[in-house]
Amino acid sequence: MLFSISLRRTLRTGPGALAVPLLVAVWGIGLIGAGIFVTDPVGGYPTAASHVTWHGQMHDLAFSLPAFVARTLAMLTAAVAFARVERAGSRCVRR
Repeated sequence: MLFSISLRRTLRTGPGALAVPLLVAVWGIGLIGAGIFVTDPVGGYPTAASHVTWHGQMHDLAFSLPAFVARTLAMLTAAVAFARVERAGSRCVRR
């Protein structure tokens, strides 16, 4: 969450200045929520605990899935945004 705030302050203007910090904030909220709700055992281990619980569903569907989608979108959005920006010294890196 703090990283998204610092990203917003650093990327004041330009492409991805709003989308990347928001997606990183969604990722942070997803990580916090996935840590609060315990996941269900998978793969039959332990064998007696194979039923689906509400906190396992919250962990998987409400927090983990949106968090990893937001992380992927943030990474792709940042790559496109930074590719569009022509920065001083970037010509040396490309050569």
